[in-house]
Parts: sequence; C-alpha cells; structure tokens
Amino acid sequence: MKKDKIALQLYTLRDYLKTPADMAVTLKKVKKIGYDAVQLSGMGPIDEKELLKMLDGEGLTCCATHEPGKTIVEEPQKVVDRLAALKCKYTAYPWPHLGFANGESDVHSLANALNASGKVLYDAGQVLTYHNHDIEFQKFGKKTALDMLYDETDKRYLQGELDTYWVQSGGACPVEW
Repeated sequence: MKKDKIALQLYTLRDYLKTPADMAVTLKKVKKIGYDAVQLSGMGPIDEKELLKMLDGEGLTCCATHEPGKTIVEEPQKVVDRLAALKCKYTAYPWPHLGFANGESDVHSLANALNASGKVLYDAGQVLTYHNHDIEFQKFGKKTALDMLYDETDKRYLQGELDTYWVQSGGACPVEW
C-alpha cells in the first residue's frame, strides 16, 4: 500500500490528546514515526484554527474526522463549517447516538436523518461516511441494520468507513463486506 493512503486514527491516542499542549506533543510524535495524515477523533477541546496550525506545522493532513452523531444529524451545517476550517473533505458518523431500542423504526429514522445530513455535506463538496460497530449487525428480518442504512440512503449522501474488527465482532465476514 502506498504511504499516502495510510493515516493514523487519533482515537487510538485519545489519552494523549486531552489538551492543546498534549496535542502538540502527540502530533509531533505522530509525524516523527512516519505518518503524513490523521483522522481526528477522541480529542479534547481545541479551536479549529489552533488545531490546523498544529497540523500544518507538523506537515500533517486531516484526511477525515469523526463528529458527534447528534451534531451530524441535528446541525449538519456546523459539521460543514468545521470540515472547511480543517481543510478536510470527509467525516464519519461514529455511533448510532439514539440506538436501536425501538427496533427497525429507529434504523429507518437514522437512515432518513443521515440522508438529509449527507445531502448538506454533499452540497458543500464534502462526504459523510458511516463508521460501524457490532451493533449494526443485528438483524431486523433478513437484513442487518447496516444493510438497511445503506439501502435507505443515497450513496452520494452516505458512504462507508468500514471497521473490520467490528464487522467480525458483529458476526459478519469483513472480506464479504
């Protein structure tokens, strides 16, 4: 795989990203070990301009983010603005923030909300993706929640960010997905 296709998911370093000072030290180390791109997730609060300055200073690109699910579905323009400030095109919906307690109807509601939010991002030249966990592999009839989410959304408005660990944990085959 080409080096420019590999990025570090910063969620794995979340314990070292709690303050802007922590972030500066950690991003320096990330660059030193050879990464050129990062996906922002699990970080403490920081102004986008300050974060972008740190990334640029280390020669790191923000290739994607994980934004709070509630923000994505209720305030998609806020996500558009954040991505633009970070010079980033991609974000992922990280977790079904309302869950699927009411079964299939919750999946349909989430699909509708993601489709609407994804259109806002699409119209801004950005891309909304879905980061799965094992919960999306529960079945409603013959389909998994993840199948339903993709079937019920426009592929322009919702794409995948497949987490193969969670695919397998959910009882599915990562290769097939």
